[in-house]
This record gives sequence, structure tokens and C-alpha cells, in this order.
Amino acid sequence: MLTFFRDLKVGVKIGLGFFLMGLILCASISLTMIQTGKTANLTTRVVDLRVPTAQASLMMVNGMNHSLAALRGWMILGKEKFKTERAAAWAEEINPSLKTMEEFSINWTDPANLERLKIIQEKLADFQKYQTEIETISQTIDNLPANKILFEDATPQAAILVGNITKIINIEAKLAATPQRKALLGMMADIRGTTARGLANIRAYLLSGDQKFKDRFDTMWTKNIKRFGDLTNNKALMNAKQLALFKEFTQARTIFAPMPPEMFEIRGGEEWNVANRWLGTKAAPTAFAIKEQLAGMIASQKNLLATDMEKTKTLGAFLTKMLWMLLAGGVTLCVVLGFFITRSITQPLAKVAIATQDLTDGNLNQQGVEIDSRDELGILGKNIDRKS
Repeated sequence: MLTFFRDLKVGVKIGLGFFLMGLILCASISLTMIQTGKTANLTTRVVDLRVPTAQASLMMVNGMNHSLAALRGWMILGKEKFKTERAAAWAEEINPSLKTMEEFSINWTDPANLERLKIIQEKLADFQKYQTEIETISQTIDNLPANKILFEDATPQAAILVGNITKIINIEAKLAATPQRKALLGMMADIRGTTARGLANIRAYLLSGDQKFKDRFDTMWTKNIKRFGDLTNNKALMNAKQLALFKEFTQARTIFAPMPPEMFEIRGGEEWNVANRWLGTKAAPTAFAIKEQLAGMIASQKNLLATDMEKTKTLGAFLTKMLWMLLAGGVTLCVVLGFFITRSITQPLAKVAIATQDLTDGNLNQQGVEIDSRDELGILGKNIDRKS
């Protein structure tokens, strides 16, 4: 190998030296670029994938909380601004965050996150549907079934009860007073009073759900039943006009009587407020299920982020170590190459220089220049030897 190198032309030796040093430089740069590329890929994945995915997940959680808060505001206060806020939460937070996650999912490395995204997409559709249903019904009479019975069915009959018994009392007040008629008037007054107070307690119970109002109604209605029976037994004392009014009263009372127990049963059950019930059984559980998937996704991204950061640190440390090794190896090789190339040129050249100097000085009795190489210097040495 040394003989081959020694016999190379001087220009080739110099060119080979530069070529080898360039090769070392290219190898060093290539290895550095490969390692830097790996580090850059990890950094890009952290910056453009891990962190944005986690941020999108958090934005979706915030949007869901925002939409639920606005929905509750609409349910309680019925102001249009809450409907606007809920729509904004979907348009500006929930839907954009979902779109972002769908775009990033192409590059996700954890298959579990793809499954979570699929569940989130399905649950979000349900969540939006449930919120719309709740928003639609919450400010309508259908939202409170017991109140609907009160306003649409019970109140018209109650108006007949109170109105007719009042008319009967007004007629009775103009008739000649006798002990029998005074007793009759007392029955009428008790019926009107217990009916009115009973209605007031129905309204109070439907509003508050407090059991004491139901108990008061039961007390009032028990007395009403008794006094109605007494009045029915003494209706022979009524005149024709009173009897006609009492007949309407009796018909209305028959229709009204089963309504209070029905209203109390609904108000005391879980379906008394439909919007609240749907919120608790549909919207809120669906939101919780979505948040569970988002929490899993966020945790996964944090773990992946930690793994990528650790890999980045490892690659950085390896790159630093490799650069020092390349530097040491490159310097060593350059020194070795420089030493051999320089030596292969300068030693023969020095011999030729001495021989030519002797010739210049007139010394023609040369012993010959001993140069083993076959390059230009070796040829020159042999020529000098011939001349001598």
C-alpha cells in the first residue's frame, strides 16, 4: 500500500490528499445533517403535532363547558344572549378544535388516539342534538308537564268552580235569611274558600316542590269534599238559577278532581322538568364521556411529548459526542495524510536539491540520488544519476 502511494505522481498525491480531506469533511457534514434531521423531526413533531393536539383538546373542553353554561343560562333566564353564546361556543371553539384534531390525526402515532377521536366525533353529534332539544323545549309549556295541566286543563275548570260558586253566593245573599239558608250560605262560602286556597297551594307546590303545600291542599280538599256533599244534600233549597249554576259547578268539579293528584305525581317525579331531566340524563353524561376521551388524549399527548423530548435530548447528546469524535478523527486523519504526503514529496525533493546543488558547484562525481519512488521526483533522481 505504501509502495503504491509512493509511486503516485506528485499531483495525484496532492489531489488525493485534498480529496480524502474533502471526503472526511463530507462524511462529517452528512452524519451531522442526518442526526440534526432526526432531531428536527422530533422537534417538529413536538411543535406541530403534540402540543397543538393537546391545545385543541383543551379548547374543546372549554367550548363544551361554555356551551353547557350558556344552555343553563337559557334554561333559567330565557334570554336570547345565552342562545347566541351557545352557538358561538360551537362555531368558535368546539367545531374548530374538532377540525384541528381531524387534520392532525393523519400523523398521530398512537392508534388509541384515533379510536378516541372516532368516539368523540360520534358523541359530539349526540351532544349537539341533545343541547338543541333542551334549548327548544326549555322555555315552552311542554317543559313543565304539571304546569301544562294546570294552565291548559285545571285552570279553566277552576275558573268555573270559583265563578259559579260566587254567583250562587251572590244570589243567596239577596234571598230572605232563614236558619236553613244561613247554613246553606256557610256551605257555599266554605266550598269557595277551600277551592281558592286549594288552587293557591297547587300553584305553590308546582313552583317549589315543597311537601307542605301538598299537605295543605289535601286538608283543604278534604273539607271541600265534605262541604260539597253537604251542599249537594241541600240543593233542594236552591232556586232555579242557582241549580243551573250548581249543575255547571258539579260538572267542572268532576273534571277538575283527578287533576291535582296527577299534577302532584308529575311534580314529585323526575320528569317534572323535561329540560333539566334531559340535561342530567342526556347532555351531561354525553359531555362527560367526551371529556373522558379528551382526557385520555391529552394524557397520551403528554406521554408522547415526554418521550419525544427525551429522544431529542438523547439525540442532542449523541450529536455532540459524534461531533467531537468526528473532529478528533478528522484532525488525526488530516495530520497523518499531511505527514505522509509531505514526507513523500519533501524527502526526495531534498535529495534532488542537494544533488543539483553539487552539480551547480561543479562536483560531477555523484554517487547517484537514491529515490525509491516512480513519481516525477524518482525520475528526476535517476536522470541526475545518469548525468553524473
